[in-house]
Amino acid sequence: MSSSVDVAGLVDRPMELARCAEEARTASGDADSEIGTTQTWLVERLTHWRLIVRHCQAQVAELASALRRCQSTDGACCDETERALREAQIQLRAAQEQIARARQWAPAIAEAARVDDREA
Repeated sequence: MSSSVDVAGLVDRPMELARCAEEARTASGDADSEIGTTQTWLVERLTHWRLIVRHCQAQVAELASALRRCQSTDGACCDETERALREAQIQLRAAQEQIARARQWAPAIAEAARVDDREA
């Protein structure tokens, strides 16, 4: 019984392993880049929504003051001011929810970065 060895296959093996290693390094770099981009985006979103919250808080305070002035006037109809205040409060809550969502994702993204660093 004779056995034949595929010498060409043995020669190609190191090149194939080197190619796989290079693909793995590229994929790891791509993952690092994507995680970094996501972290940057998340920080930008937090900054954006904090600015929106401050704006909405100022608007709510201004409209609440306007409503108190309107209500202190005898016979004044304050329906429009009340509606505007309710709308501003809704916008404020929505902006606060966006901040909460961004904060919720921050630990998960940070953990992904730590796992990626450990595996690199």
